[in-house]
Amino acid sequence: MRKFYLFFLLSFCIILLLPFSVESVGISIQHDRSFDFEPGLEFTIKFSPLYPTRDSIVKISGEFAEYATLSRTQIPLDDPDKGVIMEVSIPDNVKAEDFTPGTNKIWLEVRDNLSDIADTGMFVITTSGGTAVNIFVPYPGFYASIIDFSVNNVNLGENSKLFFTAWNRGNSDLSNMRYEFIVKDENNNTLIEELDNGISIASQQKQKFTVPLSTYNFNSGYYNATLNYFYLDKIITKTTEFKIGKLNVDIVASTDVLFNDSIQKFDLQIRSDWNDVIKNVYATVSLNGTESKTSPVDLSNFETKTLTTYLNPSGISSGNYILNITLFYSDEEKTKSVNLELVERPPEELIKEPVNIVLVVLIVLVVLLLLGMVLFIIFYFKRHNIEKGRINNGKKK
Repeated sequence: MRKFYLFFLLSFCIILLLPFSVESVGISIQHDRSFDFEPGLEFTIKFSPLYPTRDSIVKISGEFAEYATLSRTQIPLDDPDKGVIMEVSIPDNVKAEDFTPGTNKIWLEVRDNLSDIADTGMFVITTSGGTAVNIFVPYPGFYASIIDFSVNNVNLGENSKLFFTAWNRGNSDLSNMRYEFIVKDENNNTLIEELDNGISIASQQKQKFTVPLSTYNFNSGYYNATLNYFYLDKIITKTTEFKIGKLNVDIVASTDVLFNDSIQKFDLQIRSDWNDVIKNVYATVSLNGTESKTSPVDLSNFETKTLTTYLNPSGISSGNYILNITLFYSDEEKTKSVNLELVERPPEELIKEPVNIVLVVLIVLVVLLLLGMVLFIIFYFKRHNIEKGRINNGKKK
């Protein structure tokens, strides 16, 4: 019996210490998953489980689940074709008023089949995955929404464009609607204000709008665009931000403290103000007459990145120093001075290796398990000696 307990504990420790990974079950769908409701709507979707670890069970739920059928509800793990076909058929006599307006979902769920191990007492990790098929039910009467509202970022001397899509989500046509848009600068000054009317959109239809903006004489900077869409006695308001760029790269931050005893990394954070890619951006950093060059980077539209080089302040007295940094981009270059403080490294400070969290957790688990084993063995032998003493006392009597 004692050997059995020891074997069990050692086996348990080894299992806990073995590295393992669990991949969650997912669902793969190759079809469009969004549909507009209409009486008699029919569509078919094929899907299959991803990363199953055992036989799978398929379930569906949701407001339209009663009109959906599955080609099968169980998928063997060894089946090479794990596909499932869901057919949705909504009868002609079903009305939109019978459902909640807006987006309704048919939930597809694939989970592990655990029926074969339910009574074994085994400890298992079960996984499942799900996704949804959307069916949009129109709102009663008049209902509109604005989607995909945006304004193009451009550069100095260029005109921009405003984009939006008006969606009539109600079951009544919208006639003679209107919209207006307003463009303001960072100081809230109105620069553009225009409107349009006489817009009609049939029920459940979408209409895309592209509006030219005369921004060629705008200064570089940030601007706000507000869209107001009016229908009946309602108004929809959307706001977005856009930028007018210029060919410029700025240094926005830099390393400000280094120890004066070794070669160390020095970082420069730079930001592009240009609405295009700027290639081969780099900088030179001069400290105490010694120049260091960073590795080059490419900056995308209005992107912020970090340039890195290495400085050697060894032997330089502690204190504040001015670094001269020259930034090179496109055919431009600019110089900026930044402050750098050199300090002495505290005597007690040691360069620490990064802590491996996983290793720490494993060490803690090992210590706890060993402690548990020791306590168990002590308790076991103590109890065994007590029982043995009782038996010996009984024999003496």
